[in-house]
Amino acid sequence: MWMPLAAALLSIGVTGPPVDPTIEFSQIDLSGHKNPWLAGPLQPMSFRGMVTLLLTALPRETLAEIGRKFARAAQPGSDDGMMPQLSVTLELLADELPGLDALADEPLVAVNPAASQTQIVNALKQELADWKRERQLPDRRDRSDRYHEYLRAWDLREGWRAGTYHRPEEKTLKETAKELALPLQTVHNHYASAFQLVIGHPYSPELWIRTLGCYKLSGLVSDELAAVSRRRPIQSKTTRDVPESVVSPSGADGARGRSAGLVGLAASNSKQDVVELLLDVKTLVDEGKSDDEIIAALELSPSAVEFISAVRAHAL
Repeated sequence: MWMPLAAALLSIGVTGPPVDPTIEFSQIDLSGHKNPWLAGPLQPMSFRGMVTLLLTALPRETLAEIGRKFARAAQPGSDDGMMPQLSVTLELLADELPGLDALADEPLVAVNPAASQTQIVNALKQELADWKRERQLPDRRDRSDRYHEYLRAWDLREGWRAGTYHRPEEKTLKETAKELALPLQTVHNHYASAFQLVIGHPYSPELWIRTLGCYKLSGLVSDELAAVSRRRPIQSKTTRDVPESVVSPSGADGARGRSAGLVGLAASNSKQDVVELLLDVKTLVDEGKSDDEIIAALELSPSAVEFISAVRAHAL
């Protein structure tokens, strides 16, 4: 579980332990941090971030040699008084390792604080222009001063409170607009902006289903999937023997092996099944089908109205 989570956090620039979502912003310890870092345009590079960059960018041959040098640098000092860190550093300066002198394909530079501010600003302007051109990044207005408005609309719409989502507290966009005393279109725009802040991509009903919808509705939909499965035939009219290899992993023996194989398959498919059912509901909602028509078309139970309504509410 932690590996996919770590990869997801790394993709948005979080290289250390993430802040607990239950912590209020006012409770976050900001001591030692400078305001430009909090705004996003400048971010400090931690040693963890540096090591992560090396692990992802250097060739394996170089990583192996660097690993050996790190291990030697961690040893106690020698009799001649030279610290192992210094000895290894001097070796590293003379080594010719693949990729070690290459420039990182990231907007990383070392700033010389002894230079004049004008020189630093002019040099960074040129570098910034090059980075944006290479990555095809347009200039955007800084709207961070309005993030609290966007996230307020998100919290009301999605039922976020005390660090978790509460489905019974979700509100429609109209209800959210009424509580915030704002025009409906403004609230829609605020919610869409918050969605991009939280999810990292522009809002669409399909993406909501694949991310937040799958998370929030999985319990309801999983129960429905189980009910649908129970109503479907579990045996074909003509039977045939099923090879052991189909229901158990290679090398497994007895009922335990079969159980592990089937349970593993169910676990890997369950999330995709939830997403596919929600997307099927979304398609029928877009076609203007009523709840009863959707239930009949997908062979759902009457209790499916609850998650059908949730999908319908997000089919903006």
